[in-house]
Amino acid sequence: MGLFDYVKCEVGLPDGKANDCEFQTKDFDCPYMETYTITAQGRLVHNAVRYDIDPPDKRTGSIDMNFHGYLNFYGGDDGEWREFNAKFTDGQLIEIVKIPDEPAMTPDEQELHDTLAAVLRAIEEQNPVIRQGSFDLPFRNYEAVVKARELMKLRSADRE
Repeated sequence: MGLFDYVKCEVGLPDGKANDCEFQTKDFDCPYMETYTITAQGRLVHNAVRYDIDPPDKRTGSIDMNFHGYLNFYGGDDGEWREFNAKFTDGQLIEIVKIPDEPAMTPDEQELHDTLAAVLRAIEEQNPVIRQGSFDLPFRNYEAVVKARELMKLRSADRE
């Protein structure tokens, strides 16, 4: 956890969904919950706020960042995760690419996951030391650990 900055996007996003929400990024050196906008012209601007003391006044303005590199931003409304990389060259937006969602587990991966989870639950139930966060396995659980390792090796061999 930590601070982040907001990113608004005025250009269309590659997933075709509305871009009227504020995204987040941690790609800037000092994220202080500032707001940046990718403008319709393809520039990254910092929506700066300045306070004058004499006379007391709040001024806003946009500072062109002339950003060069990749900007990762993410978030979304309604609990739907959306993540993008925007490529800028000499301050000009070149492209925005959607970061794909993690693929769902295959049935074999799900079976392995469930088996390992069951083995770990059984080990934890048999040994209160493990429930307290220690990783010292008693000898009687050795067979369960060996079985879990064999399953992982089989799954690893299937991928090759």
